[in-house]
Amino acid sequence: LTKLFNISIDYLLDNTEILDKDYKSMFKNYSRTTVVNKFINSESPNEDLNKIFYLLDKSERELIINLIISKKLKINIEDVWPYLTSNERKIILGAILTNKFDFNLTNISHQLSREELRICHKHKEAYKYPLINFRLH
Repeated sequence: LTKLFNISIDYLLDNTEILDKDYKSMFKNYSRTTVVNKFINSESPNEDLNKIFYLLDKSERELIINLIISKKLKINIEDVWPYLTSNERKIILGAILTNKFDFNLTNISHQLSREELRICHKHKEAYKYPLINFRLH
């Protein structure tokens, strides 16, 4: 019944609906694809990052990253950066440094690891923004 009418089990049992931004509960009551698509299509994905990103599995996180890089999902790099693993950060950093994704790294320079700063310095000639004050710490 829940799938047929697209309602949660909570609603079916006691006529209450799960809160729109309660992603943890949504994952329990809906398919993962439905919940991820709800996030992707939400009006405020930047505001919901802290509510969902830690709940996503590897493939879902890759999907989000690819949508960001392809500009199909409007999420600020500054907002998502703290939630990314080292490998995920390298993927986005690679897209930025090869100018596939337009972003000025100065906005997150204080959040870059020593290894990420080294990567920036290796690609500074191809990168379209100046890497001012990018010192290895």
